[in-house]
Amino acid sequence: MLAALGGSDRLIDAGELNGRVFFNAAGLGFDAHVAEVFASAAGHARGFASYASVTVQELFRYEAGEYVIRAEGQPARTRRALLISAANTRQWGNGARIAPTALMDDERLDL
Repeated sequence: MLAALGGSDRLIDAGELNGRVFFNAAGLGFDAHVAEVFASAAGHARGFASYASVTVQELFRYEAGEYVIRAEGQPARTRRALLISAANTRQWGNGARIAPTALMDDERLDL
C-alpha cells in the first residue's frame, strides 16, 4: 500500500480490439471462448482447477476460426487459428506466460 501512495506516475500502453480498450491482453478464439464459458457457468467452483477443467472440455468442442489480422504498417493477413492474442504484458492470469518479451511501456503490442 505504501508503494502505491508514495510511487510516481508512469505511462503505460493501452490496446484496442474491436472498439474495446485493454491494458494486459486481449484474445480472440479459443481463449476468449473458454473465458466466456467459465464466466457464465453457474454453480461451479472458481479457481485454476475449474478453469483447467473447462479448458479441457471445450478443447474437444471448439473449432478454429479464420481471422483477418490488420496491424499498423503491415498488409492484412488472413489466417486460420485456434487463438490470437494481443499482449501488452508478459502473462495471462496464474502466471501463464504468453509473450515473454512484452513490456507495458514500449509503445508496442505483441501478437
